Amino acid sequence: MHIACKANLPLVLPLLKASFEARDKDGNTPAMLAAQYGSTACLKEFSDGQLREANNQDMQAIHIAAYNHRLEALEYLTSHFGIEVTDK
Repeated sequence: MHIACKANLPLVLPLLKASFEARDKDGNTPAMLAAQYGSTACLKEFSDGQLREANNQDMQAIHIAAYNHRLEALEYLTSHFGIEVTDK
């Protein structure tokens, strides 16, 4: 599951028996890795609750996308959560 999200392979996700809730040693879920690698298509496969989960550093997918400069993933997540972003 983690590898599929890193590789931006959303069509593979339903075929995997692995849990969407699986975590690595840092507490990252597949949704967080999708955000880290900018896999917007994979992010769309996760529920609202899965996108809101935090890792061991208290970072959610939206924070990880911003930290890694994944603009498309960040735009999707801000839209998904109804966050309006403006330039100042």
